[in-house]
Amino acid sequence: MEQQTVVFSERAWNAIVSETLDKNPLETGGIFLGYVLEGGVWIVVETVPPGWKTVNTVVDFEYDTTFVNYLANVIYKQYDKRLRVLGLWHRHPGSMDYFSSTDDVTNKKFASHMPVGSISGLVNMDPKLRITMYHVSPDGKYERMNYAVDHGDLIPQKYLELKYAQEGNILPQTSESLEAIPAQEHKEEPELLNEKPKLTVDTSNPPTLTLPASMVENHYVGPLSGYHVEDTNIYNILPIDAAVDKSKVQILGSIYEDDSILDNYPGARNRISWLNRSFVEELLTDFSTLISRPSPFSSDTDPLIGFWKEDRLHIISTKEIRECQCSTYSLKLDVFSRNTGILESDVMLKKGVVIIGCGSVGSLIALELAKAGVGRFMLVDSDVFGYHNICRHQCGIYDVGRHKTDALKERILMVNPYAEVITETKYLQEVPDVDIDNFCHAGDVMIACADNQEGDIYANNIAKEKKMPFVTLGCWNRAFAGDIFYCLPDGAHDYSDFVKAVGIDANKVEQNRRFYTDEEDLKKVNFEPGIAADIDFITIIAVKLTIDLLNLDNEAYTQRLTPYLKQYTVICNTNDTKIGGVRAELFSYPLQITRNISINYD
Repeated sequence: MEQQTVVFSERAWNAIVSETLDKNPLETGGIFLGYVLEGGVWIVVETVPPGWKTVNTVVDFEYDTTFVNYLANVIYKQYDKRLRVLGLWHRHPGSMDYFSSTDDVTNKKFASHMPVGSISGLVNMDPKLRITMYHVSPDGKYERMNYAVDHGDLIPQKYLELKYAQEGNILPQTSESLEAIPAQEHKEEPELLNEKPKLTVDTSNPPTLTLPASMVENHYVGPLSGYHVEDTNIYNILPIDAAVDKSKVQILGSIYEDDSILDNYPGARNRISWLNRSFVEELLTDFSTLISRPSPFSSDTDPLIGFWKEDRLHIISTKEIRECQCSTYSLKLDVFSRNTGILESDVMLKKGVVIIGCGSVGSLIALELAKAGVGRFMLVDSDVFGYHNICRHQCGIYDVGRHKTDALKERILMVNPYAEVITETKYLQEVPDVDIDNFCHAGDVMIACADNQEGDIYANNIAKEKKMPFVTLGCWNRAFAGDIFYCLPDGAHDYSDFVKAVGIDANKVEQNRRFYTDEEDLKKVNFEPGIAADIDFITIIAVKLTIDLLNLDNEAYTQRLTPYLKQYTVICNTNDTKIGGVRAELFSYPLQITRNISINYD
């Protein structure tokens, strides 16, 4: 096959020269429009400049895609024959007559969409202007080409004729465009592929980002810490001052004072501007697909770059070279918004609870109260989480081997990372008085979820001293039933009174075991733990009661249970004697909550 040849019209050649000299010494380029004739002759009739919003540097440049698309179609409609997109050219720095790896990707992508391939030109100034032309086959092979400039004797006139040069040719305008060019009528011109290249940018799943409202309100500048969910393409930014598990988050990027950070990434501004348009799919035609250049961001660039511009925060996904859709959240307003009208966040976040025993009962109470907005917790438990706890506890397999207090603290902070959580990995009797004094306030609630009456009495005495309501609860065998006792710091019988009234010897705690949260060897005791669903039903009643007790001084709150439940409440899951034995006969029906049990105090 003879060497292929490119013939430039004087107009096209002058456009290349003027664009190169105008941008010298910066890199620039353009698009070839024309015809392909039999015998490997390529006629370049027009050259489209890269656009007035082009970003030019000494090593790179970015096309103004919107401009190129528009002007190419304007030119196409002016010629009588049907122009084709032939290829592209660019100014090459350093007197290089071969393509860089970046150019290679662009050329091959361009040529792969055309049955006859494409042409690509390298323009150099060393010091005179010269051009080196190549043919790029559809499979990416290069062939050096001759070229010539037409001075009126090379290009047949019919290929230069304008459509409306004569009045007789003026017909109603059609909807023709360069995006879908009809087949050529002339034999000497091969039929080219009319298929429009596929869109290379996915607009169906745009990057979305949620961040604390305080960052926007306070004009935040600094690192962005959080995590990215691949499936939904959502970036979740966490508050920088929140108590979060650092092992589960990473630095995703930073917010800068202004957009000068983009100066470090030549071409970034231009790429971001056209990729963010809502009608991006309409604009990404042949040109934007075929001449798209590699990302201005390197592979080790942070996933997010944020900056302030005209008091508006912009955050860019460097992976997709697109601006993220941002939404803000407030932990108080969003995390606890569904509680509004029932519980007031400002009130609940100041409330505190001491939870003694962080097993299946205590863990559920803690998390439910955290969701209700309670902002202060003291967790007391000396036990370590084991596999036998998993089926009833709020923690899971990755917590095995940890202290229950530490595992539960992490769960609470996952609900409210601003919560104050104090952990005491010891028995309540071993907790330093100073720790109790510093944490406990009048109106807080002491909740005993341990496994003996002696500990409950000790906790109740502390609660009375600190002017705190007291709650204790436990489950009976197989959790077929359970009981809840509560008292107020003043004017009510306390737990020691209750123990004496029902004839329990607090010194024989091993005989009066109701709880199972710390069981290591169930064979040592005559007790079978219940399933989580039964335990939770009993426990949730205690949660509701605790919320009432935390709001005794809140006139805006309507008490739910305290007006109806006596100090001692018995709750059953089932009244079947096969499960609960003879004690199940106390209940008339399953899921019964008694309100008629009273204790006669001497």
